[in-house]
Amino acid sequence: SITIVFSKCSAITDAGFIVMKNTLKYLPLMRKFHFGFYDCPKITDEGLVYLCQTLEGFSSLQSLSVPFGGCSKITDRGVKEIIDCMNKLPDLREIEIDISETGKITDVSLNYISEFLRSRASLEKIELTFHLMSGTTDGGKADFKKELENLNIQRPNLKIESCPD
Repeated sequence: SITIVFSKCSAITDAGFIVMKNTLKYLPLMRKFHFGFYDCPKITDEGLVYLCQTLEGFSSLQSLSVPFGGCSKITDRGVKEIIDCMNKLPDLREIEIDISETGKITDVSLNYISEFLRSRASLEKIELTFHLMSGTTDGGKADFKKELENLNIQRPNLKIESCPD
């Protein structure tokens, strides 16, 4: 299990992901990974590409936490990278995603996440945090919330910790 968290680090850039990739490649049997960047304004979609390249080596990963709330340069492309990455992790059972206060994320990202959740019946725990997302529409949030409610009905053992406001 590894936890790496940075909060309000204005000096952290995408280059930090490259360093992490080169360091963590020696831990391929890791089962739990919490990697949080909160309010780090220089983190971009490119950093998430590097993060995903790192995670591809962890085929036995069961729990993944990737909160990046407040990282204002993350866009739909970055969310798609994370979703594509999670699709390559067959043993994944628990996920946490926080894309609050990102500003550049739209309804497209909510659709990516919905599709992922529908396709992964093996998920046992999902923690989602989505608030203050100025790039999404009220209709998109309402559709997403309805999708989560339907998912919860279909899989009553699924625990959704947070959901969009």
